[in-house]
Parts: sequence; structure tokens; C-alpha cells
Amino acid sequence: MGISITSVTPVFGARITGVDLRRKLSDDEFVAIREALDEY
Repeated sequence: MGISITSVTPVFGARITGVDLRRKLSDDEFVAIREALDEY
């Protein structure tokens, strides 16, 4: 299962699924989450 980022509201907030925070993030997961922080 891959990472999924879904907008929660039109203006602010997102839901991130498909990430196991019990283990170290892959580089791709880290970049996707970082970009989502900037976008949402």
C-alpha cells in the first residue's frame, strides 16, 4: 500500500494514510509528507 494524501477541507488540512510511523520513513515518504505540509 502506498502513501495517500487527501485534502480535508478546501482551505487547510490533509489526511495522510498508508504510512507506518513505527518505522523509519523512506525518502519518498518523507518528501511526500514534506510537500503536503507546504501544500495543505
